Amino acid sequence: MNNRYLIEDLEAYLDGLMEAEKAEQLVEDLKVDSALKLELEALKLAREGVQMAAWKEMIRKSQSEFLNERNSSAIESETPTRSISPFTWVSRIAASLTLLLAGVFAVLFFSTSPESITSKHLDYQIPVMRSGEFEISSLEEAYQKKDFETINKLASEIDSYDAKAYFILSMAYLDQSQPESAENLLLEIEERNNSNQSKEFADQIDYYLVKAYLEQKKISDAKTRMEKIQNDPQHTYFKNFSSWDRLKMTVLEWKY
Repeated sequence: MNNRYLIEDLEAYLDGLMEAEKAEQLVEDLKVDSALKLELEALKLAREGVQMAAWKEMIRKSQSEFLNERNSSAIESETPTRSISPFTWVSRIAASLTLLLAGVFAVLFFSTSPESITSKHLDYQIPVMRSGEFEISSLEEAYQKKDFETINKLASEIDSYDAKAYFILSMAYLDQSQPESAENLLLEIEERNNSNQSKEFADQIDYYLVKAYLEQKKISDAKTRMEKIQNDPQHTYFKNFSSWDRLKMTVLEWKY
């Protein structure tokens, strides 16, 4: 955590209310202070999460409290009606937002783990594929049956590069909780793609590398891949990660 800026300072910066000179200094500090940058990003994402998940509910409760208090004042006709200034309600909403932010951070910090993101990953399903290679078709069949003993045997018999075979093997390694082996194969496919100007399994590589990295607690690598997916609306897995997942990644960077 940074020691130069309070959360109120960062909120003022995000709201465009920070003094110009101080804001300029903050921008310069962000370039060299990774902890400060991480804290600002977490605050920004938390505020987005609050707006998405809780803003309507908070407004509903505030309106309900206002109506109840106004109705009580009207019923008690012998008691002078107490006016409620707009500042009072703004203060209440601000206090609620601060508590909500604190709650979001607390819950996320203690509940977020790599598994909380990878648990919803889609298992790879082999599409209908044609192959003239006996080893590959046998590998596909074994993977569909989750016959890992046969998969491991066939893997030892593959003596030349084949993107399809390597990818299926990487999925089998993920299923067997061997993320490092899966990572190595996925990256090798990617390197071959770059060399051959090919895109075989390109989107799948991004998606399943997130899982492989998270299982090894390589949070920065996982975050980079997730951001690549989220920044490409045409990506096959574009909709598989949300703003909450981005926030969880930031929390994981703090924890590990």
